[in-house]
Amino acid sequence: MDAFMLRTRTILLLVVMVFLLTSLSAGAGLSTDHALWTKAIGAQTYLEECYSVQRTTDGGYILAGRHSLSTWGAKSNVFLVKTNANGEVQWSKEIDPYPSFNSHSRALGVVQADDGGYVAAGWVGTANFGDEGYLVKTDSTGQVQWQHIYGNVDLGSGADDDSFESVSRTSDGGYILAGVTEAFAQGGSLNDAWLVKVDANGQTVWRKAYGGDSLEYAYAAIETTDGGYILAGSTDSFGNETRVFIQKTSSSGDQQWLTVVDLNGSSDSGDQEGRAVAQTSDSGYIIGGWYAASSDPGAPFLLKLNSGGNEEWRTAYNLGSGNEQFSALAIAGNSGYIAVGKTNSIGHGSYDALVIATDALGHEQWRDVYGGSDYDAAYSVQHTGAGGSIVGGKAVGLQWSGGTDMYLIRIGPVYDHALYLPLTIR
Repeated sequence: MDAFMLRTRTILLLVVMVFLLTSLSAGAGLSTDHALWTKAIGAQTYLEECYSVQRTTDGGYILAGRHSLSTWGAKSNVFLVKTNANGEVQWSKEIDPYPSFNSHSRALGVVQADDGGYVAAGWVGTANFGDEGYLVKTDSTGQVQWQHIYGNVDLGSGADDDSFESVSRTSDGGYILAGVTEAFAQGGSLNDAWLVKVDANGQTVWRKAYGGDSLEYAYAAIETTDGGYILAGSTDSFGNETRVFIQKTSSSGDQQWLTVVDLNGSSDSGDQEGRAVAQTSDSGYIIGGWYAASSDPGAPFLLKLNSGGNEEWRTAYNLGSGNEQFSALAIAGNSGYIAVGKTNSIGHGSYDALVIATDALGHEQWRDVYGGSDYDAAYSVQHTGAGGSIVGGKAVGLQWSGGTDMYLIRIGPVYDHALYLPLTIR
């Protein structure tokens, strides 16, 4: 074969490959299935839910949530589950933070500590102080090493409610906790967004409450590359509706800037929440959450801010006339984002776990729904490298009839599901 024919054949084969890849990309917005496996984890006569999942240094996963003593949600305790890389349970640990009181408690965030153990944050109901923020440290096998309660307990009185929604590691070996406080609320408001910085042993370094004359919540916070912190939540202190609340602080928790976003763009009184935040490679921030309007009970969104808190773009994902929410997000390498939550516009049942992958500008690349005919949802996601992610949530009826279990979904790299053609040039 002469050089001209060889070049011609090569060009034709490349054109065919480009056409096929373009055709695949054109259908990327359709619902597909990128799961390598899914697991429903729990006992038949109990209620379990996973609110946070993280990959561990041994390649497995740590799940944190709650374990109730009956399927209808009687007294619940903090629940940790460790699995291997295939989602098979290696051990589980139920922790009762306040055994002298028949209360509810749960872990809403978990991270792995430097020593291989785990730190989980959430809240616990107490006999004398209302709901209180809770932090527990275990060793690598789930044995409790220390635990602390924060809120009215620090003041020695009061029955206001305080709680933590997330925990994140900090560069000094400690942790930053985000949540809501009534005990330390300022300005006459009912509750404020709350940041608490603790050291590696859970001892308080500083605590800050942020808010106006109404209600503020912090759902997520992380340390930023300049040593400060960024939190995302919601506020009722700006106008006649709930708005998305994003605040940047210094390393000591002092406010540097505040951005309040109204996604409704009207006088609607629908809720709006920033549920997750991450720092992007350009030192900006990506926020995920949901908002409601008079014509839509819930639409998930991604919002991009620059390093100074100015909006660069926003994208809402309208899946239908039902209720959709994003609960968590992760940066998927340099290629975009993956956000998870729930939907009842599409899927198999009353609600299904929702996973949406986007490019770096928020354009949807693909979406998946997971679950059965009952109520399923995703609450947590972590990008695990090489294009994969781990998703945690709850599943109802997938393993036991009527039972609620922790739900673990392993998302594979997109190229695991692409079409490959043998290319041979002779």
